[in-house]
Amino acid sequence: MVGCAVLSAIGGGIAITSLLHLDTASVIYLDVVPDADHAAAASLVADVHSDLLLHAVVDIAGLAALALLSLSVRRPWRIARIGAWISALVLSFGLALVVSSSPENRVSPDGFETPAAGKALGDLLLGWYPSVTSVLAAIQLAAMFAFSVLLLRTASAEFYRSPREDGPAGLWTFAPPSNS
Repeated sequence: MVGCAVLSAIGGGIAITSLLHLDTASVIYLDVVPDADHAAAASLVADVHSDLLLHAVVDIAGLAALALLSLSVRRPWRIARIGAWISALVLSFGLALVVSSSPENRVSPDGFETPAAGKALGDLLLGWYPSVTSVLAAIQLAAMFAFSVLLLRTASAEFYRSPREDGPAGLWTFAPPSNS
């Protein structure tokens, strides 16, 4: 789980680096776009910015959640294990959104731009961003699947089922004890 948190930190760093690059490259792009296409170009830059911001938010939230959960699953708390499964599910959904909303298609020149605008459009996104993001998301998804399966193992279940010295074991301690 710590590995997933580290991967989220790397993904967040990539997204923030791409956002910083977009801030400088968008000024150049908007300068070379003809005035008639300026509104559409500004909208495109805003869309790319929102896609990169989504990536940063998903990875930073994943970093925070997984870092805290990686500490709490070391205790025999069932709620921590359940929280880890829920976080893995939510983060998997977020990573699927990041990969599917990749701004790569938006910044691909289609040949209708001027040569300078096409070059500036292609430079809005770092050249390595789409491939690195896809590979990193795939590794993160595999790692989350792995730790979810490891939390399902019998040895893991025994750890979380062990009785506490200060009271009955389990998440639902308010239930009356059964006599059977």
